[in-house]
Amino acid sequence: MSTLKTKVLLLLAFPILVLLAHLYWIKDEQEAANHQLHLLEMSFSGLIERYHYLPNILVNQPTFKRAVKDNQHGPALNPLLQLMAETAEVGVIFLMNEQGTVIASSNHDIPASFIGKNYNFRPYFQGALEGGTGSYYGVGVTSGIPGYFLAAKVTSNEGGTGVITVKIEPQQIDKMWSEFSQKIFITNSQDIILISNEPLWLYNALADLSPTQLAASQLQKQFGIHVPQKIVSDKIHVSWFNIDIWQINQRYYLLNSLSLAVEDYKHEGRWQLHSTSPYASLLLSTLYSAIAIIFVLFSIYIFLRHQQVLKYTKKIEYESNQRRRAQLQSIIDNTQVGLATLDSAGKIHSSNAIFRKMTCCSAPAITDTKIQHLIKTVFKEKRSGFIETTITTQAQALLPIMYSLSAVDIDESVYLITVVDISKRKHVEKELQYINTRLETLVAEKTNELVELQKALLAEEKVIALGRMAASIVHELSQPIVAFKTAIATVLIKKERNDIQGIGRTIDNMAPLCDHMQDIIIQLRSFGYQGTSEKKDVELNDLINQCISSGQENSHIKILITSDSGDIIVNCNAVIVAMAINNLIKNAVEAACAAETPQVTISIQSTPISVMIAIEDNGGLMTDDIATNLFEPFFSTKGADKGLGLGLAIVNNAITDSGGSISLEFDSSSTRFTIELPRRNFTIKRETHAE
Repeated sequence: MSTLKTKVLLLLAFPILVLLAHLYWIKDEQEAANHQLHLLEMSFSGLIERYHYLPNILVNQPTFKRAVKDNQHGPALNPLLQLMAETAEVGVIFLMNEQGTVIASSNHDIPASFIGKNYNFRPYFQGALEGGTGSYYGVGVTSGIPGYFLAAKVTSNEGGTGVITVKIEPQQIDKMWSEFSQKIFITNSQDIILISNEPLWLYNALADLSPTQLAASQLQKQFGIHVPQKIVSDKIHVSWFNIDIWQINQRYYLLNSLSLAVEDYKHEGRWQLHSTSPYASLLLSTLYSAIAIIFVLFSIYIFLRHQQVLKYTKKIEYESNQRRRAQLQSIIDNTQVGLATLDSAGKIHSSNAIFRKMTCCSAPAITDTKIQHLIKTVFKEKRSGFIETTITTQAQALLPIMYSLSAVDIDESVYLITVVDISKRKHVEKELQYINTRLETLVAEKTNELVELQKALLAEEKVIALGRMAASIVHELSQPIVAFKTAIATVLIKKERNDIQGIGRTIDNMAPLCDHMQDIIIQLRSFGYQGTSEKKDVELNDLINQCISSGQENSHIKILITSDSGDIIVNCNAVIVAMAINNLIKNAVEAACAAETPQVTISIQSTPISVMIAIEDNGGLMTDDIATNLFEPFFSTKGADKGLGLGLAIVNNAITDSGGSISLEFDSSSTRFTIELPRRNFTIKRETHAE
């Protein structure tokens, strides 16, 4: 379908759909109004039927018959009528004599009482005298209150005649109408509005009244001093759809009507119950529907237009694919490697002469053959680039090749396979493999020679290192030994002189020499420790406090301890870890002496799986050159008389054997060693100080 035809059809469909939408809203409103009218009709008819029996019952009361006979018993009936009116919930009950004068009334005690008033001009009085019963709707002449009058003839056995009348006032009739938003009204056979929830419409006519009708209304004082006026200025009736639209007081309404069982005086016609809905609201609903219809029609137009564009695009794409297929085939035929096109199942559509030469097949024989019969790994290997494998020729020989599979930008079902004969390369590779094997043999022989040479050099280095260690040990121990000899000679001389105090001072001077020799032996023994001691659970805070107590005996430097947990359990070798922490605390105390205000800080931080112990001093003695060799054995920044340089090497081995690690951080003002050990659990935070 062309674009022009689509536009014409959619433009023609628009007013039709809008009209149908308008009819839909009208019918929907009519259906709701009719349902409402039936409910109101049942309520109104039930109300009328409820009171219709009352006059017929009252006519048989002997007291009423006696009253109409002699007109003397009327005042005695007033309390009775008042009680009846209150019990029956009606407006007024009153009794008239044959001349139409009220002789008894339920409203006898109010200023607007009916007593003594003559209503012989009222149709309900005339109807009751003539036919036995009468009914009439009108505005009260005395009270000014409208109501529906039900009357019945009272006949005395002695020949007296009168009329008993029951007045049903509006509060009994239209009090249920206030709940409805629509305008509801009742008209009599002359199309005069008797009852309505719209006060401005009351006692006006839907049609022109004849002079006779107006005169009768004024004579009967049906509407008091009000003269009915026509309020309908226009009427539209659509017979096909049973639609009535009336213009009332300059506004259009959708009218719905229902006939009631109530008839006018002398059965001139039945009353009608009407419901009106503002036509403007229906037009507004139709407007919203029109907007929705425009959106739907526009969406349909866009969809149809999209389909046309899609169809045209597919046609262009098909023609383009055909041209590209032809171009691809030309490229395949003129390329100097094996090429073939496949579908998604692997069936060969076309191939060039080189590909056919590899497979030893003719063009008709290879067309529609599945590529998997020739190259088994096609569509199985997910790697990109070229894949090495073999191709099976017609003679069932295996030819080494490498191939690459790629989708062709024609459609999703076309693939291009590129096949390269690598039989010559494979031959060269075999030659190269032989050469490589020979070279590997030569390299292995030379490597063995180098290994033997390295072992010899290592043995020489060990001898040199042993010599250094021996020289250091000799140097460290020779001084105390010489001092011991001198001290022993001094003791002997002082003994001969009987200088007991001098002997004591000499022996006291020998104690530091013993401590120095003991430290050297401990360091050597610790360095040779192989980690065979058993690990166990240790409370870390207690262990560190013990280390501080032993390392601070001769120190005045302040040590601050912070911990973020209470009891911290670690799994380690307590002796070795204590030795490591002692060494770090000792070094930190010695380094802090270089600061104006020496201080050492020990902080403990816990994680769910480990504990970090940071030992920091404010000496600022660490440099990059020192940090590089800090954990090497026999490396020391102290003098030769201060130790062997095994302290941090011992710390490193001890922490590693305990399953932990040690790290170093420093700047110009501080040095921090951090130990990480495995843990078990932690509790509350606490902070302690040691000095």
